[in-house]
Amino acid sequence: MSIGYITFVFAHIVYLSISAEYGEFCTRNIDCTGIGQVCDVNVNTCVCYAANNYSYVDSEKKYYKGQCVKDLGTDCTNVADCNGVNVICDNGKCKCNTTINYLDHLFMGGPCFAEPGIDCKDADDCKDRHNICVNGKCKCNTTTHFDVPGVREGEECETKSALGEDCAFPFKVLSQCLDNNAVCTLNVDPYREKCQCKDGFYSIGGSCVKEKIIGETCTAATQCSAENSQCTGLCTCKTGYFTKGNFCLKRYLGETCETDSHCSQITDSECSNGYCSCQLGFFKTANGQAGRCKKRHLDESCDANFHCREANSECRDSTCLCKSGYYQTVIGPLGICIKRYLDQSCEDDSQCKEDKSECTSNKCLCKNGYYQTGTGSNGTCTKQEIGEACSDSDQCSAVNTECYISGSGVCRCQYGYYDTNGPESGGSCALKVSLGGICPQPTASVQNTATCFDNNTRCMSDGNFYTCQCVGTYYDNQNSKSRRCILRKALGETCDKPVYNKDQCLDSSASCIYESMNDVQKCKCNDKYRQIQAKCAADTALGTYCNAASTVVNCSDPSAQCLDSKCTCNTDSYDDNGLTAGGTCMSMTNLKVTNIGFNSLQTNKIEVIWTTIKNYKQYINRFKVIWRPTKGDDVSTESVDLASNSTTYTMTQEIDPGRAYTVTIISINDQTQLGSSRSTSVVSYQAAKPGITSGIDESNCDKDASDGTITVAWYDASGYISGYIVELIDEGTVISTNSVDSSAATFSNTDLKEGYTYSVTIQAKSEMYGGNAENGEIFIAVFKTSPKKSLLDETCNKSSECAEQNKIECRNYKCLCRDGYYQNGTGSMGSCTKRQLGEVCTESNQCLTNNAECRNSSSVKVCQCRIGYFDYEYDGSCSSQKCNKSNQVIIVGVILGLMIILLLAYAGYATYLIRRYRQKGQR
Repeated sequence: MSIGYITFVFAHIVYLSISAEYGEFCTRNIDCTGIGQVCDVNVNTCVCYAANNYSYVDSEKKYYKGQCVKDLGTDCTNVADCNGVNVICDNGKCKCNTTINYLDHLFMGGPCFAEPGIDCKDADDCKDRHNICVNGKCKCNTTTHFDVPGVREGEECETKSALGEDCAFPFKVLSQCLDNNAVCTLNVDPYREKCQCKDGFYSIGGSCVKEKIIGETCTAATQCSAENSQCTGLCTCKTGYFTKGNFCLKRYLGETCETDSHCSQITDSECSNGYCSCQLGFFKTANGQAGRCKKRHLDESCDANFHCREANSECRDSTCLCKSGYYQTVIGPLGICIKRYLDQSCEDDSQCKEDKSECTSNKCLCKNGYYQTGTGSNGTCTKQEIGEACSDSDQCSAVNTECYISGSGVCRCQYGYYDTNGPESGGSCALKVSLGGICPQPTASVQNTATCFDNNTRCMSDGNFYTCQCVGTYYDNQNSKSRRCILRKALGETCDKPVYNKDQCLDSSASCIYESMNDVQKCKCNDKYRQIQAKCAADTALGTYCNAASTVVNCSDPSAQCLDSKCTCNTDSYDDNGLTAGGTCMSMTNLKVTNIGFNSLQTNKIEVIWTTIKNYKQYINRFKVIWRPTKGDDVSTESVDLASNSTTYTMTQEIDPGRAYTVTIISINDQTQLGSSRSTSVVSYQAAKPGITSGIDESNCDKDASDGTITVAWYDASGYISGYIVELIDEGTVISTNSVDSSAATFSNTDLKEGYTYSVTIQAKSEMYGGNAENGEIFIAVFKTSPKKSLLDETCNKSSECAEQNKIECRNYKCLCRDGYYQNGTGSMGSCTKRQLGEVCTESNQCLTNNAECRNSSSVKVCQCRIGYFDYEYDGSCSSQKCNKSNQVIIVGVILGLMIILLLAYAGYATYLIRRYRQKGQR
């Protein structure tokens, strides 16, 4: 068998297996299984056989979907030639079966569908794709569609609109909206028909929901149907409205009410005695909806003052009239009661509105001494401020002012007073300050020349206050009777003997010196100065050559001396001009640092900070910082040199935890004398931060809280420690704080609990320095007290759990008295004791007294002294000591007395027997 034959057979088998529907792949006509279909070999697709009058029906109807149907009007011999549904062969032509009202839907070639309202088997028989077959009739699917008005039912189905969508037939078709509770209504904005919720319903989530009535739950006010209602979780009436059924109403005058809010629709009304009534002072115009609460206008009748509505009116002669002092603007309800403004007519002073006005010549004018500003309602009567125009001093408002008339008048301060606001308005006149008195600090408005009485004084600071002082060319004579500023004296002029006024000479290097030759005081140059023309000049200026060998060296500066052949500042001063001549000697104290402080304290380092006085820091050439332990003699000293701009240094060498140090900061000046320095220093004290304990010392703790006392012990913190601060904390609350100088702290508190966990904080304190100490880091530990001890007869696991372990032990899982002790009671009332002499016992070790034993006495065993021991003193002790003499006498006496009693008794008995015997013999 050849390969070609096998291929042919296989291809033929495959070829025979093809079965295609309309539009599917094919190779030959026999592949297409549908009626009236052939294979279009050009596209290898099954199509309708058009040459034989078959056409494809594009329809969703199940009868036609994917079918080729014989065209209506095509020749036929019987109905089998017409494969369309509802088609018959009539007079040799394929036609719709009109006898059952099937019509040609396309009018040219079908298909045939039932007319609206005509019998049908299912929806596929119906013409419109939105028809459904209801009770055998074609009708619109009313769930999603509606019948278009004007055509037969089911003939034309229109899609229903969703809520808010446009609709076509307002008010004509009630069912054209998808929501059954919506209708097609004309919308105002935008102006078109839309599906909207009908009355009594509201929109939520795209649906129409029935509106809520009063009392029902709600989430928005739009859900509440009643007018004037609100949503507060429930549909309720708004404030001022009351509920009646599903209505929110207001009350009118004369209607019943319960609260004032029920009547709030009527202004100035209230609920009085269960009825809406006008408030006090108002009258009722009528009952019902037209009623209002009003007051009376001017010229209307009244019964009391409060019936009159206008301010400053009253009820007089049963008519609302203006009060005395007021006048009525017009007659009738438009009238008001007012006072008269300036320049308006009047009859008496009370009618004038302005306080400082009066009725003069039937016109409201300002009173004498007041100045009118403005007219009519803007007119006022005022006095003028300083600097304002005036015509009389009475018109000036400020005290101690006058109207100074020079051309036009103006208010100004009287002589000896000054204006507190200077050129600004609104000031007052204050008394000028005498020489030496305290004056206000000068300002841009009130300068230093304005406040002092003496023309040769100025208000200047004396370092503490602002006082009136003489200007530079004048001096204060300090005379208590006539103190004033006097012009300073030139050299050679006579002067007063200096007492307080030592600066009365004009030259600062001159003084008022007594001249014995002429017996007069004159201004003359001071020592080391000489007069050159009209000035005093220094003999030798600072920084210039001097003869050190001379017995008299006239250095110009009193704090200078001749050193290295130059006038040089002493060792306690520095030259403010450095090594250049012409300077001044200044005290080294100016160079002391200030504001010494300490930052960043740690256990091994201390940071010191300082500041220098701004005006003097340029004279410091360098710093030296020295520190040493404050306590102890044999201690090392550390130091460091720093640049002149330094303001901080961190000390780390030889710094021990908690140790106190003395810190010295030295300011050094090297520019006053070559090869020699001047220095000044400041000392401060500071301790390093102390160390922290390594933990709780359990071996030395007392955790038994049964007596209300516990002891917390810990290991010493490192370094130099002066004490500790210890806190006992219960759940964040500090219940006790102790400051101790050892590594243990005892806390006493009746509320301490047994078997309870507390927190403990321990903070070490450094060595004391200047009454202070630094606190270290806080150590936090858990401290649990010992569990509560079990009492007699209570359960236990070991003897340490029992109270009074020296007397009680754990035996058979219960706390019981130890051997030799006698149990007395149970629980908190129980105790283990020994027996006293004479008390009942079972064993000798139960007897408390030494040398006592438990032995029989009558019918029971009791504690008694051992043989050879006696309770001589009757104090419950057993002793072997012999009786003392007093005891022996007593004992002997007792024995002798007993023997005498026995002898007497025996003698009496013998006498009795003898008598009896004799009596028997006589008988």
